[in-house]
Amino acid sequence: MGQPPTESQTDPQLIDRMNAGGADAAAAFGELYQRHKDWAINVARRMTASEAATLDVVQDSFVSFMKQFPGFELTAALRTYLYAVIRNRARDHRRKNAKLTLVGDFISEGLSQSEAAVDPARTEQLNALRNAITELPENQREVLILRLVEGFSVIEVGRALEIPEGTVKSRLHLAIKALREHEATRKYF
Repeated sequence: MGQPPTESQTDPQLIDRMNAGGADAAAAFGELYQRHKDWAINVARRMTASEAATLDVVQDSFVSFMKQFPGFELTAALRTYLYAVIRNRARDHRRKNAKLTLVGDFISEGLSQSEAAVDPARTEQLNALRNAITELPENQREVLILRLVEGFSVIEVGRALEIPEGTVKSRLHLAIKALREHEATRKYF
């Protein structure tokens, strides 16, 4: 009958359960969704202009993922695959709603209001860095965020964006070079 659901199963094990089909597939999908939804929301939030758009993109992404079964083959980390799906759904959403723009608030997410009140210099530094990153071309900004914020390896960034490893390295180099040359951020690089 399929493996019993457990919290300790790996993503590939849960995907195997989904590929097997039946009632167990729905439970496996639920576990994967619960495991990755907060991360997916954070990723989508950086690519959309509103909370409603964020939730729409995440929902569309997981529906798209679910439609890949049975027969889905995981060839990289699940988050690498999901990132590409979220990115494509966010682009589709922006095309449909031209007023939406890519938001670069990822740096200030970890800064609480109390920290901002205690250390205004830190807030100023983060704002300068966020603004400089927002000014980067989208392809450089995306590589920089995936590599330095999300912690993806160069290979994972390439898979998520469907670009060669050399292109990832080049875009990352150009992004860091631009930040080194930017008046507000050069002292940090």
